[in-house]
Amino acid sequence: MSEEAVEESSDSSSKEDISVMEKEMSNDKVVPANIFQCIDEMQQDFPLLHSLRIDKTYQINSLIQEIVKLKSDVGVIHYTQKNNCSGCLLQVPSIRCSSGYKLELLKGGNFVEAAVKMISSNSAECAEGEAAECLLEALFKSYK
Repeated sequence: MSEEAVEESSDSSSKEDISVMEKEMSNDKVVPANIFQCIDEMQQDFPLLHSLRIDKTYQINSLIQEIVKLKSDVGVIHYTQKNNCSGCLLQVPSIRCSSGYKLELLKGGNFVEAAVKMISSNSAECAEGEAAECLLEALFKSYK
C-alpha cells in the first residue's frame, strides 16, 4: 500500500476508536467536550475542594465524616450561611425500620428537636411550640 493509503486507514481507524470510546463513555455519564472546561467549573464553583484536590465521592464522604466528627453537637452542625445568617445541618440516624425511628424520636435530643430549636431561635424567632406546629403542619401537608 502507498503511504497515503496507510495514513487514510490509520486516520479512519483512529476516528472509529474515538467514536467508540465516546459512545462507551457517554453510557456512564455526560462527557464534556473540553475536559479543561470541567476543571475550570470546579475551580469556580468549589475553590476550597479544588485546592484540597477533593473530587471523588469517597473523598467527599470522608471529608463530611470528619466535619461531623469535629463540629457535630449531638448530630447538629452549626455554620454561617452565605447571607451571614446562622444555619444548621441535621444528622439523621440510619435505622432499618420505622419502629426504630419511632423509638429514636421518643427519646428526645434528636434531629427533630434540633430542627424545632433552630426554627424557633434563629430563623423565625418564635416559641418552640409554634415552630413544632409549623414543622408538623408542613409534614402533614406534604404527605397527606
